[in-house]
Order: sequence, then C-alpha cells, then structure tokens
Amino acid sequence: MNHHPLSAAAVVAAVGMAAPAMAQAQTHSFNIPAQDLGSALRAFGQQSRQQIAFDAADVGARKSVALVGEFTAEDGLARLLEGSGLKSRRVGAVIVVGSPARLKGGSASADELSAVVVTGTRIRGAPPTSPVIVRSREQMREEGQNTLADLLRDIPQNFGGGQNPGVGVGVPAANGVNVNGASSINLRGLGSDATLTLLNGRRFSYAASRQSVDVSTIPIDAVDRIEVVVDGASALYGSDAVAGVANIILKRDYDGLAVSALLGGSTDGGGFQQRYGVTTGRRWGSGGVIAAAEYGRQEPVVSSQRDYSSQKPGITLYPLMENYNLLVSGHQDLTEVLTFELDALFNHRRSSFDFPTDTSGQPLYNGQTVWSDTRSILIAPALKAELGGGWQGEVFGAYGDDRARFANRSHVQGVMSEYNGCYCNNSTQLEATADGPLMSLPAGPVRAAFGGGYRSNHFDARRPIYPILKTQEDYYAYGELNLPLVSEAQDLAYVRRLSLNLAARYEKYVDIDEVVTPKIGLSFAPTDALEFKAAWGKSFKAPTLFQQYNVRQTIIYPVARLGASGYPAGATAVLLSGGNADLKPERATTWTAGVVWRPDAVPGLKLEVSYFHVVYKDRIVTPIPSSSQALASPIYGSLVTYAPTTAQVAAAMATTELTTSLVGTLDPATVVALIDNTNRNAAEQRIQGVDVNFRWSLEGLTSGALTVLGDASYLDSQQDLLAGAPTESLSGQVFNPPKLRGRVGLLWRRDALALSGFVNYTGALKDQRGAVAADVKAVATLDLNAVYRSSRDGPLHGVELTASVRNLFDTDPDTIATTLPYEPPFDSTNYTALGRVVSVSATKRW
Repeated sequence: MNHHPLSAAAVVAAVGMAAPAMAQAQTHSFNIPAQDLGSALRAFGQQSRQQIAFDAADVGARKSVALVGEFTAEDGLARLLEGSGLKSRRVGAVIVVGSPARLKGGSASADELSAVVVTGTRIRGAPPTSPVIVRSREQMREEGQNTLADLLRDIPQNFGGGQNPGVGVGVPAANGVNVNGASSINLRGLGSDATLTLLNGRRFSYAASRQSVDVSTIPIDAVDRIEVVVDGASALYGSDAVAGVANIILKRDYDGLAVSALLGGSTDGGGFQQRYGVTTGRRWGSGGVIAAAEYGRQEPVVSSQRDYSSQKPGITLYPLMENYNLLVSGHQDLTEVLTFELDALFNHRRSSFDFPTDTSGQPLYNGQTVWSDTRSILIAPALKAELGGGWQGEVFGAYGDDRARFANRSHVQGVMSEYNGCYCNNSTQLEATADGPLMSLPAGPVRAAFGGGYRSNHFDARRPIYPILKTQEDYYAYGELNLPLVSEAQDLAYVRRLSLNLAARYEKYVDIDEVVTPKIGLSFAPTDALEFKAAWGKSFKAPTLFQQYNVRQTIIYPVARLGASGYPAGATAVLLSGGNADLKPERATTWTAGVVWRPDAVPGLKLEVSYFHVVYKDRIVTPIPSSSQALASPIYGSLVTYAPTTAQVAAAMATTELTTSLVGTLDPATVVALIDNTNRNAAEQRIQGVDVNFRWSLEGLTSGALTVLGDASYLDSQQDLLAGAPTESLSGQVFNPPKLRGRVGLLWRRDALALSGFVNYTGALKDQRGAVAADVKAVATLDLNAVYRSSRDGPLHGVELTASVRNLFDTDPDTIATTLPYEPPFDSTNYTALGRVVSVSATKRW
C-alpha cells in the first residue's frame, strides 16, 4: 500500500520467533539489491523473519546499499542503513527504524508503529500473552521437515491421533481415524476438532466426517511460517480453539520463479515418496501475487515389509496417497487507503488402504479395500482500509468446500460388494473487523479490536443408508483491549514493560446454544532479560453435525454378549447408539503461566517455560466404549433401564433409523434391559503440564554459527467418563499422548552450508486393555539434515540441495497385543511405520 506521509507507519513483518532478539547470533542469508530504502526494509524483514517498523516520513526517498551474504539480523540491518542517517532500536518484539531524534525521544513506540498481528491477538502490535510456537519455512527446511505433516510430527505438543493418514484401523474412533488421508493438528490430544486451523487467519472447510482441517492441502513452498498458540483462544477465534490455534501464514510477496523436486523412501521398503513443485510470483509498486503448484505421491507401507508386523500379513500400515495442490495469493492497492487481498486454494488427493478380516492375510479374498478421492477449495477475498487516526478496518469472506468421496469394497470369499458415499462439507464466513488506538496512557496508546460476523457449516453425508444433510449457523461478535501500563520510555526501576489484555466473544449457534467466552492476559517484564506471561480464559467447541445426526441404531443382543449373567435363556437387551440432536457445546476453562528468559550473561540464549491447565467439561462421548461391559460394569447403571415395559421398548425403537439383531427378530417379552449409548455431553477431562522451549546461539566455539535448540512437553491428562465413574488416566496410555515428548538438536551454519541433527523422544506408555497391564517402551530416534545453497554465479546460482535422514538408526515401535486380524501390532497414533526415511531434494530459483 502507498502510505500517506501522515499515516501510520509502514511496517514489514516476517516473524521467525514469537519475540525475536537481535542480540542473538543466528545468521540469515540475505540477497537484497540496492534500491529504495522502504522496499529494502520490507525485504529485510521477510528474509530475517524480524518485525521491522518505520515511518514513511523518516524513510522518504532514501536509497539503500546492497546486502548480500550471511549476517546476523543486527549486523545486516546496520549495513543496510549505512549512509542513510537512520538508526534502529528494539521496542518489545519490534525493531523500529527512524531518525536519531525520533528514537531518542521515544516517540516511535512499537504500539504506534507496528502493523503486525501475531496469532493470539487481533490487535496490531499487541504482544500475545499466551505461548506461541513459530516455525518459519526456512527453519523447517534446515531441520529436515519437508511437509507440514513432518512439522506436526515434530512438535511435542501435537498428538498423532485424530484424523491422520498413519492411524491404523484398530485404533478406537475416539482416539484416531484415517478417513481420507488428510493430516490434521491435534494439540494436547484433545482431538482434531478441538484445535482451530487457519490460513492467513481464515477458516477452512472441515474435512471428511471428524470436523478436522487438512493441512496437507497447502503447497509447502508457498508457506512463510506457521504460528501455533498452545492455549485456549475461543475469546478471539470462536469454536474449536480449545487446545489452541494454528495459523499457516503464506508468503506475501515473491519475485521470480522456483522449481523443486524431492525423492525419498523407507530403507525397509515401501513409502517411496516424490514431490514436485513450482512457485512463481511478482511484486509491483502497488501489489503482488504468488502462485504455487505441487504434486506429491507416496507409496504404501504394508505389514509384510516390517519385521514387527510380518506375522499379520495384508494390513496397510501407511496408505497410498497422491495429491495435487494449487495456491494463488495476491494483494493490490485500489487507492491510497484501500487494499484488496485474495487467497485461493485447490487440492485433489487420492488415498487407499487394505486390511484383511481373517488370518489368511488376503484382503481381496476376505477383507476390505478403502478408497477415497477428495477435492477441496478455499476462496478468501478481503478488503482492508486505513480509516484514519491509526485505525484499520477489514471486511473479508471465506468459502470452503471439501468433498471426500469414498468407496469401501468388501470381499467375502472372493465376492466383492461396494459401499460408496461422500462426506461433503462446505462453509461460508463473512466478517468485519477494525482495530486501532482508543486513548493515550503514560505508557502508550490503549488499543482495541472489534469485530463480528456470520458463519455456516453444511454437512452432506451421502450414504446409501440414512444420509445426513444438515446446516449449522453461527452469529458472533468479539472485542479485545490492550492496555499498556508501563513502557520502557518511563524508565521505571524493576518494571520495564507491563501490559494487560482483555477479550470477550459472544456466539449464537442457531438451535444449539449461546456462549460467552472471556479471556484475560498479562505481560510483565521487570528487566529486558526477563518476561512473565499469564492468561486465563474460557473456550468452547460446538457439537459437530456428525455427532448430532449420525445414524441412530438399535442392536438387539443376547445379554451374555453385554456382560450380564443370571438371566434365563433367550434373554435379550436393546442397545441404542448414534447421534443426538440435543447436544450442547463442550466448554473449557484454560490458564497458562510462563516465563521468558534472555540472560545478558549468556548472549544468544532464550529459554521459555510455561505451565498450562485445562478443565474441559461436557465432552461429547459415546459413554460405553465397549459393548461387552454394558451390563457388567456398575458405572454404566445410569444408562440402563432394567425390565423395560413394552411401551418403553417401542418408544426407543421409534427414535432409531436402523435396527440390527444378533438373535433374530425383536421379541419385547424377552427384553430385560434397555441401554442408551447415544452421544451425550458426559465426560470431564483435566489436562495440565509444562512446556519448555530453548534456543542458544553460540559464538566463537566453531568456525561457523552453532545453535542448540529444543522443545519438550510434559502432559498429565485424566478423564471422568460419567458421573460417579472412577477417574481414568489418559496420558501415558496406548492410543493417547505420552506423558513426555521432546525434540532437541544442534544446527550449524557456515556460508552456504547448514547441518542439523535432532533427537526425538516419545515417552513410555501403558497398555491396560487386557487382564494384565503391559509396558510399551519409550522410543528415541535421530534425524540428520544438510542444506547447501549455492552462492556461485552462473548455472548453479540459486540452487539449493538438501539431504535428510529421519530415524537414522531405524528404531522400530514397541509391539502391543492385538485380538483382530486387521489391527496393526503397535500404537499407530504415537509411532509411524515409515521407519528410516532417506530423502534428497533440489530447488532452483531464478
């Protein structure tokens, strides 16, 4: 946008860390030609992943020198400003560039200048009070993460259950499922539907049946960074943000053309992958556009290719997947105060897997083959306007459509029957927002953000038997306030910065409920080296349309199959299961408290430690997970009507859509129990733990730049399934997150070369499904990665080569007991069947 000299400051932002510090010795590769200084600062912000703020009046028509090579952010910016007469100063998370008089007078505060919105707040320049994990595309490349799915596997706070391609058929549906090969984010293991995923701050359409969002639809080369808020955020973003928010942010500008190719595969066989991408774009004075296309294919891994599963042939451990992705993102100034933006995304993915239904291991004789073909789109236009007085407004819309067509082919003694359908979702959103300063305090301006909108989700389950066709509508409004109580400019002893953040959101889900969710956050820095953060809030998740309207079924059982004894021969019980249209939202109270430490005595070190606590009530569950315990366990007594009357049995049957029987036709005279196992708001889950993140850039120890970095998360999760039921531990149990996950490594850079190595740790688990509990051993794996960027002129200029090995020592997952022929003999939510994966890639840029 062309800013008027009297307007708010022009700002460049490309965030590499939640609160980057120029004092750190991390180097970046710069290639910025001599040009006007404003454009050079924008390029510097993108290439260094720093927040750079400047006023157009200060920059004026100044020119920059060229900046080419490897520099720290501090050295690079100093060189870029040589001869300009301008200086730089860090204010909180923002580096302010301006005249010496402006910087000395302290008038260029971060709150006045920053136009950056970091996920976790809706106010430009406001510091988030919840922990934020930030990973740039450059960091992903240097750490050997070739896709967003690779990144998700490496974040300790994320759980591999939910909707993910590696989840096996034998996993309980509440813990994980693979419907169509989609990859979703599942923070804290609270469910893929309890983590909100955004693209440039816009909502996707849900994928398949589990109300998750598929991140594999996004071409990786178009991604600038991903910001993950690991704290409840419904006060700002609405439903689904119970465990947190993941915001995938695209590159805003791209000049040139890049082509890339990747080949890789498992050394144990299977899993061969190939990916090809093209990225192009152009930046002009009043706008820019980036377009990226990607094709990927990964071959399946089958049980006969792994020693630990070869005794159970015919099982697909990791599915065949093929995808085509296309993304276009652009922005154009319409006037000096009005800008149009558009993000558009298309994805086509195919996936398939097999499993046997008997011990012969021949799924094409006795077994099933599951195929899926998914096409999804997202179109998100927006108009942004400078409203004057530092206020900015935006009106945006988003339309998403995800059609996951499936074919289940059942084989019984070689005879095939096919069941086809589609989990078709689409969503529409329209929102208006504004943010800017309200008034001034001695520490700076009080800033606010307000907004409201409408959203609808449409779910069309096209199935041969009892399809679902329903719509869920939502009206909402929110407000957020940031109050700076103390700033650096006031020069108070023991209080460098102190700010308070208040937010609240109102939502009305038509025919479901009305919800108000508040949040309070506090940021306090007694010194430049130390910062404390704390946040408390309410969050919620609306019931999914699948949970509400899935087919209601009646099954007539012999009572012995349900764990009952002492009844006469022929006694039966009626069990009801399926959806419940009267479900209410799940509700949670969350709070976090943490400290960020950057000691002056240890230059380059940043350590962040956070404690989190979540009480998640009214969780929607199928209350009896195993029908064999329905009449055996007293904890399910509240769900059972003993000796029901004929009228009660008839009324129950009238509310269901499908009846199946294990004993023949229904005879009300033989029914001794009526069991209601339909979905309900019943469970309460309590989650607490500690997250640790550190990064230490070391100087003088090697001939290059060495960085030590790591992340770890300790999780304690417990659940009360029903009132009066004993508390059960979830974390540390199979098909649930382990109590401890971590990743620690070294990153070394010198000139055009970057080398890294990381150890990944997944803690031990307990398997208590059988009569005797079994231990599942902890697993540690080692990843190595090398990146070389050619700095030569000629044909090799712009060439980047990467080689990586994931799980170098080919560590296998520990095996677990199974009872059915199609169950993989390991916990496929916490471990992958890919084993050692070797890959090489090449990129050429013009």
